[in-house]
Amino acid sequence: MNMRNLSAKGRVDAIVKAVEFDGALLGHIVWWTLREAEVDCDALKKAMEDAGIDSEQLGIKEPSAKRILGRAVGKLSIELSSKERRNGSTYLFRPVPLEDRTAAFAIVSEKEKTTSEKVEKLIHKTVDVVSVDKEGEIYSEKNHDTADKLIEKYKRLKGKLAPPEVRAAMMQLMVSWDSFRLRDGGGIYFVPAGFDKELAALKVAVESVGASVFYIVPVPDVAGAREGIASAAKGSLESELAAIQQEMEKFDDSTRMKTLESRIGTLQDVLRKAQLYNDALGMAQSDVKRMVRKLQTKIEAIVLGREDAA
Repeated sequence: MNMRNLSAKGRVDAIVKAVEFDGALLGHIVWWTLREAEVDCDALKKAMEDAGIDSEQLGIKEPSAKRILGRAVGKLSIELSSKERRNGSTYLFRPVPLEDRTAAFAIVSEKEKTTSEKVEKLIHKTVDVVSVDKEGEIYSEKNHDTADKLIEKYKRLKGKLAPPEVRAAMMQLMVSWDSFRLRDGGGIYFVPAGFDKELAALKVAVESVGASVFYIVPVPDVAGAREGIASAAKGSLESELAAIQQEMEKFDDSTRMKTLESRIGTLQDVLRKAQLYNDALGMAQSDVKRMVRKLQTKIEAIVLGREDAA
């Protein structure tokens, strides 16, 4: 079989077929491709619920009117700057406070005043104000044509999730399954054995969104794979601890107790994962435990110092 002639999905299907294994699995390697610029929130929630996945627990909810308006402003700004700047003028959007409105943007005309083909100054004039209320209704004060374009974008984006919001929900689900990233940039995860039904359901949910694709590759429980996955698991936990350590370098007596308690919970979760990966993969956990103890000691020192001062 010539893999070069296959689509990305076809190549993955060929790999899955090649590693078909009757014995035990360590787990699965998964990743996904979102092919839609915006994803309908209600459609995704229904797909998740139909797959038996709690969409509320993942934080999948319709973005606020303020967020949608900001996204619409961003998209229209890019379009206008590329199309209208060539004519020596464009429109800018400036956030403004407006009573009884969740968010409001002034539409400001910017024109160049030139002398002898040299730009002398820029002239600004507010031509309209577009705003949204807490119910999500959108308003224009003067019905300027640029305001109409902004309102059109807002209505198109209303009820839609941007890819980063969908990815955040997916990553939260990965975390709940004790998965870990196989590369620093994220995007590819190892999901431990025991989530076969959940992964199959998630694949159905994701692939119901436009032309999106969810890839699942099984990992057989063989020596080479076990060693490789164990090494990746250890590296993932150490990267997580390194990020916490970097953050904690800024901790002092003024750090909020809620923040300290949150980091203690995170460190305990790392220890739990280390034990899980040790049991399932034979991952060496002494280095991870050492790093956790060091960070826990620093937090305890801050807490004890605060109690002594009291």
